[in-house]
Amino acid sequence: AALGDARAAASDASRALNRFQEAGDARGKAQSLTALCEAQAADGNFDAALQTAVLARDSWEDLYEGPAQAPALLAAAHACIEQADADMPNELQSVSDQRVAEALSYSGEAVAVCREDEEG
Repeated sequence: AALGDARAAASDASRALNRFQEAGDARGKAQSLTALCEAQAADGNFDAALQTAVLARDSWEDLYEGPAQAPALLAAAHACIEQADADMPNELQSVSDQRVAEALSYSGEAVAVCREDEEG
């Protein structure tokens, strides 16, 4: 049931994204991208989740809303960790280490944007 829920959420977010893009609604687009990357990760589609998370982060950045980037950045970090875990049996240790390093970078970026907002 959870996998079906994740796929339905990804489909809903994708439809919303299309509507917001057609309407030229940048905030709606950023929100939809964030929801989409979270749904893609929940569905196990970590490559797509990472790509979408980066797009979401960029969309929030374009709106000058640092803290709003945090969920997308954390979704990107989650996708990297899951990729590292999935790659472990098949890939070199260095590939998994690189994914973990990317995850730490995204997590650090999430903390930084929230701190910047607090410092104002």
